[in-house]
Amino acid sequence: LSPFKAGEVGDSSPLPFNQVPVVQDGSTGVSIGQTVAAAQYIGMKCGLAPDTPEELCRANSAALGVQEFYSKVFYPTFIGRFLLGELGLSAGTWWSKGSYHTYMENFERWLRVNASDARGADDGLVFLAGGSMSFADICLFDAIEAIEGVGGFSKSCRQKSYPRISALFDHVYSLPRIKQYLESRPPRF
Repeated sequence: LSPFKAGEVGDSSPLPFNQVPVVQDGSTGVSIGQTVAAAQYIGMKCGLAPDTPEELCRANSAALGVQEFYSKVFYPTFIGRFLLGELGLSAGTWWSKGSYHTYMENFERWLRVNASDARGADDGLVFLAGGSMSFADICLFDAIEAIEGVGGFSKSCRQKSYPRISALFDHVYSLPRIKQYLESRPPRF
């Protein structure tokens, strides 16, 4: 990353904020920094951005909530585990347990409200921002997959306590290209 820091390459740095993540579009040369903006850009390029301004705002709101969730839950468990092993993982999990359940309950409620407002797909699956999957749903999937992958919170807890989130998670996981990627990549942690 250091070759891309603005102090070393000046204004030609592709890192708008001198940090990752950043998406650089090879066809246009545009660089998009910050996770949610990058996710929205990719979503727009790949057909995963909602069609209406209201649903796009809901998707951005959900994706920003996912980033808060990730920051408050993933980092304490990840840092604890890798600095102090199992003891650190236990401490990180204890520290972030309240945040985990608060955010999961909020996302579950959001999906429940969308279901009652008939914003779900024809097959009964409910998404965060409208009647079809968006980049916000992918962001939630990624955060949960990382949090469960580090070992602090279990899939069984999610499945038991958060059925709508679990259905959405399973749907995203079952998408052929995502499933193929997840099953072929090296272990994340």
